[in-house]
Amino acid sequence: MKLHSLFLITAIASCKGNSSQPPAPEHITVTSYKKVGEGYSYSGDLLKYNGTVYLPLVTGMYFRDSLSGAAVYKPEGKLGYSKKELDEDTLFKSTLELPDVRRIRLTEKEVTDGEVRYGITERKNDSVFCVRADTLLLYYFH
Repeated sequence: MKLHSLFLITAIASCKGNSSQPPAPEHITVTSYKKVGEGYSYSGDLLKYNGTVYLPLVTGMYFRDSLSGAAVYKPEGKLGYSKKELDEDTLFKSTLELPDVRRIRLTEKEVTDGEVRYGITERKNDSVFCVRADTLLLYYFH
């Protein structure tokens, strides 16, 4: 009887372990890009991906699903902002359209970003590329 109970407990523990999802990465960086023409000149931050040129717009940095900083891309380069700076300038922060809490989850075929699901175009190491229309979202999980 003891052996049967031990087997049953082990089987239940194994099933529970297999059904749980891996924990989300603590740090997630999301950069949104807009498709531009080949000869577009704005800054040195242009990204060429699959033969298309993209201009970075904004980066949101998240720690445990909470906004920890941001970066905005200007002609003079990338301008970084801390969480404190963003909280002090609520009008500027609202124009960035970066939520304070952002639940991002990764599966084999898609990224769920809040309530929106994006098909994965490509995975490279810790980065995931999602292209939708003229927008590229680059998720970096670390």
